[in-house]
Amino acid sequence: MPGIRTAARVLLGASLVFAGASHLTFARDEFRARVPELLIAWALWSTRRPRR
Repeated sequence: MPGIRTAARVLLGASLVFAGASHLTFARDEFRARVPELLIAWALWSTRRPRR
């Protein structure tokens, strides 16, 4: 039983690493296409305003 649990954890970890890496590299356009333009505009605005 512990071997199955360990294999499942490794598989889950590998899939999460793959998903994160793909969002930052080759699947970036598809990921960005799913983000609403208003959210992108807000993110750009909130990171460029001066800090107090």
